Amino acid sequence: MLQTASAEHELDWKEYFRSQIKDMAERYHDLPADYDAQLDTILANRDKAKASQSPEERTEELFKAYLGSLELTEEQWRNQRQLQAARDVCLDLLLDAVAAEKEIEIAPEEVRQFIEDIAAQAGMEPEEAEANINKDPLIWKLKRDKALALVLNSAVTDEEGKKKLDAARAEAKAKAAAEAVVKEQ
Repeated sequence: MLQTASAEHELDWKEYFRSQIKDMAERYHDLPADYDAQLDTILANRDKAKASQSPEERTEELFKAYLGSLELTEEQWRNQRQLQAARDVCLDLLLDAVAAEKEIEIAPEEVRQFIEDIAAQAGMEPEEAEANINKDPLIWKLKRDKALALVLNSAVTDEEGKKKLDAARAEAKAKAAAEAVVKEQ
């Protein structure tokens, strides 16, 4: 019902809203004779209040309704998003490091193909999309995508491979420890 009342679309949300409220109210109470008039007044007042809101106030109201539909406070929502943001940053840093270490490059044809895909999804001409898109973030994304594919394709899933990987990690750790001892002396 929240989506219906807040979205602007084909459904006559006022009638839908009215019938839902009436059905719900009738389960628990006898409705007054002027129920429809009262509801019309409430809806009209809401329309006036909505029209006088700034975009920021409207956004804030919709955000609060969204939080209510999730049964979260703003603090709980921020905490959830903060944890996810930290994970995303760590993943981005890892993929950037892999891309740099493996010297991943993006060919102009790959960028062009990516822009054509974006244009097709947006229903625009590739030339129009290319004129309005900053290529640097696209190249950054394509490098990360290649780095992720490289990591996933090199993942070890069998036990023998895992043992070899663990041995290589232990050897690298011992080598790093030995180098640290040498540097301390």
